[in-house]
Amino acid sequence: MPQGSFFLASPMTPQSPASPLNTSALLALAAALCAPGWVAYQTPPSGTAINSFVALVGAAAALWALACARLDGARFAQGLCLGLIGFAVVNAVVGTVQVFWPQPIDHYLLARSALPGRATGNVRQPNLLGTVLLWGAIAWVAWASLDRSARWRQALAAAGVGLSMLVLVLSASRTGLFLGLPVLVLWGLFDRRLPKPLRWLLVSAPAMALAAGGALHLWAQSSGTLVGAEARLSVEGMQSVSRWKILADAWTLIQTHPAGVGWGEFNRAWTLTPVSDRAPYFFDHPHNLFLQLVVELGWVVGGGLSLALLGAYSWGTWRVWRRPAADDGEAVAQRAAWALVTVVGLHSMMEYPLWYPYFLLPTLAAAAVWFIPRAAWTWSPVVRNATLAVGLGMALLTGLAAVEYRKVSAIYAPAADDGDSLVQRIVKGHQTFFFSRQADYAAATALGVSPLALEAAERASHVLIDTRLLIAWAKNLHAAGQTDKARYLVARLQEFRKPDGDAWMAECEADPALWHCSPPQGAYTWRDF
Repeated sequence: MPQGSFFLASPMTPQSPASPLNTSALLALAAALCAPGWVAYQTPPSGTAINSFVALVGAAAALWALACARLDGARFAQGLCLGLIGFAVVNAVVGTVQVFWPQPIDHYLLARSALPGRATGNVRQPNLLGTVLLWGAIAWVAWASLDRSARWRQALAAAGVGLSMLVLVLSASRTGLFLGLPVLVLWGLFDRRLPKPLRWLLVSAPAMALAAGGALHLWAQSSGTLVGAEARLSVEGMQSVSRWKILADAWTLIQTHPAGVGWGEFNRAWTLTPVSDRAPYFFDHPHNLFLQLVVELGWVVGGGLSLALLGAYSWGTWRVWRRPAADDGEAVAQRAAWALVTVVGLHSMMEYPLWYPYFLLPTLAAAAVWFIPRAAWTWSPVVRNATLAVGLGMALLTGLAAVEYRKVSAIYAPAADDGDSLVQRIVKGHQTFFFSRQADYAAATALGVSPLALEAAERASHVLIDTRLLIAWAKNLHAAGQTDKARYLVARLQEFRKPDGDAWMAECEADPALWHCSPPQGAYTWRDF
């Protein structure tokens, strides 16, 4: 929703009510409000599908508006702030409901938290929610500073930052609390262009979080209600064995594959490579942006991109703090954009937020505010027309994605009046452009043993390998006469120590002669599959 709300909140230029800017804002609003309900009407949706759908529509509207409205840098920065404020407030409200009133949640519009007592928002993950809330706190302060004559903005910003801190504690996001909050403090300490009340607001953010944690502790003790945030922080602290283990495993892959394993192939390479004391989770990323680039693209390309990103960040940081813009408003906007990028950048050292469009696109917008001086915000006719074409193309792709999602979701949750068999639904899903791999997964895990299921398993393994896919893939390889390769997959399955895999391997206690009870005899690598 941030892309749509960004333009809904942007100050309108003096145009007619039917101007492209206003029309695009209405389009974004319609998408944000109607898309989840529309998809839910067709079939119970996944949060990722809804978020991607809304992000695409919002991005299309945003590009169209930029192409037609000729927003200057100040309006763009203010619109970005208001969009992020809306993004944060909505998810803060959802997170509060998830913790205090979880039972009546309509999961079609408000995501249910998979972690009892912890807030995850509609982004469905505590650390992702933490970044959204920190973005909101930064945006509140920047928005209040852009019009210093309106003192009411500062009061509203204080309330907004307080809400963000409360829900941040409810999320128990270690990344947000231990990595993100210091960014707010540093900004408040060193940016003398900010009004003093706003500087104090930033510096006091950790105290707000501490006070919220104390209040929640007292409330949990008196009410007997489970607050997952309290248990998470007191038991785990900053330690996460699985996260550090996956970083070490990624480094090992880099050493053995200096040219990279291929874009999007980390999960496949890591899962199908023998790993001692493996973390019992299936990861499709190594929890670090730079490691992701190097392990998949190699030292030359991935390392070059990483150095370029680090160089741009370092130069931008030096410029925004040592050579700030002369105008106070522009300087504050650029430093706020620096804080936005820094928060999501630190998060990207531990997880994968930039793999989601609703984090990537606002990050690019913040980078534009950070690096492009306001005087350079001009739009030639060629640029406007090109941007309009891109926006219209994205709008068309959005419609196609919505239609195709309906086809692939019918595989798992067919409508009551759907007369197609499972095979027919899988075939229709496989014919889609965006979601064919989801259909492959269904074919591999639901069609039993067949040549088609084997081909589907091989294709689906390029997206994400999990327990069900490993078992189905191994069974199909055995049926195809490739028993030793199937046993290699079984050996990888055992490393994850998953209940489904352990239940299957328990058959060996009754009959050790079963094919999957013996270790592989050959030496294989992930490229052999």
